[in-house]
Amino acid sequence: MNDKAPRSFLASPQAAWMLAIGIIAGLASFPLWRGVSPWGGCLAMLVVLVTLHMLYASRLVVPFPHIAILICTLQYGLAPWAAHYLPAQNAEYHIKNLTQYFAYAGPATLAIALGWALICVRLHLSGRTASGSRMNPALVRDLHLMFWGGILLKVALGSSGLGGLAFFFLLLANLRFISVMGLMILGAPGWRWRLALVMFLEIVTSAGSGMFHEFVLWSLGLFAVYAFARRPPLPMFLGCLAVIGVGVFLLNDAKWQLREAIWGGTEEVVVFGKNIEVTSWNRPLVAGLCLVQSGTKAFSGGYSRESMGDMVMRFNQGWIIERILQHVPEEQPYAHGETVISAFKAALLPRVFAPNKAIAGGRFLMERYADYTPFEDTSMNLGFAGEMYANFGYRGGIVGCGIYALILGLLFRWVAV
Repeated sequence: MNDKAPRSFLASPQAAWMLAIGIIAGLASFPLWRGVSPWGGCLAMLVVLVTLHMLYASRLVVPFPHIAILICTLQYGLAPWAAHYLPAQNAEYHIKNLTQYFAYAGPATLAIALGWALICVRLHLSGRTASGSRMNPALVRDLHLMFWGGILLKVALGSSGLGGLAFFFLLLANLRFISVMGLMILGAPGWRWRLALVMFLEIVTSAGSGMFHEFVLWSLGLFAVYAFARRPPLPMFLGCLAVIGVGVFLLNDAKWQLREAIWGGTEEVVVFGKNIEVTSWNRPLVAGLCLVQSGTKAFSGGYSRESMGDMVMRFNQGWIIERILQHVPEEQPYAHGETVISAFKAALLPRVFAPNKAIAGGRFLMERYADYTPFEDTSMNLGFAGEMYANFGYRGGIVGCGIYALILGLLFRWVAV
């Protein structure tokens, strides 16, 4: 099937109506951001523009840049904005000076979007021709090997302690997702059941641990590849995005019941008024029931204002950035690139060869630059927007965010071409 999609990644015949709808969205949200910050209207416009352009761009390339921009806008813009109306119960997570916060977070988010957009200048991609007869047999064979190797490693990692090599083997296990993405793009036979298998395995392991972060991120990545490979119409595209957004919100509520049973030692949950014992075998089923219960609460008014505020807080990284803005440089001097260099060195050397390198989790950085001590066994970090400010200040932090996005974008451009 010959594809007649436009070749230019940024330029689009639909650009005028995309921009018009974005401006309308920004102006229509005026009653909500009037008492917060004008940056709210800019970020609302950005979300609409990126979402609409994502459908167009997916005709040419996997729209990972759009996913990255939307996640940053949610964490640095929309969630802090929503938290103004639905504050968390714990006042420690409140943003006390929204004007000061958005004066940094607003330009930083736009710099991130600009960094990703710059890599698309003069990026011309030819239209694709889908034909099973043109598949490279060697490539399909390698993708199959990656799939089964990743599956075996994923199962093995569940019961093995590998010390400093654990993260390395985790990356190899994730090749199962890359394999499914490749097979989906090729339209190779069997990609559907392989997709179902990796998602089933991810659901089982996520429910077993009570941690769903990787499941959500891989789901977003697979959706981006699906949009590129299958080209759903606009209603289906927006519908899938809505299902993912609502699903993440409901999952955030459901997981706390599961975690209390697994981590808190209660070993049971209350679902629809009945006590259900949680075992290592029925956790996926219990997680599904908790998710269904969270969905029914949305239609029956079961979410209190306080619980809504706590759920919004889970998506909100703004309170961390605001603490950094308050603490640096008044109480803690700028790092002047120290944490960035340390992270770069840590990324290059595996712990087997550098046992004293920085430990993941961000506890030290949170205490030093945000004046906040995370709970024991809690993984929390400054976020790259917060870390850029802690190193380089207001202007340097904004520029640093743009450069960071640009570097990631250049890697994406190389892969796309």
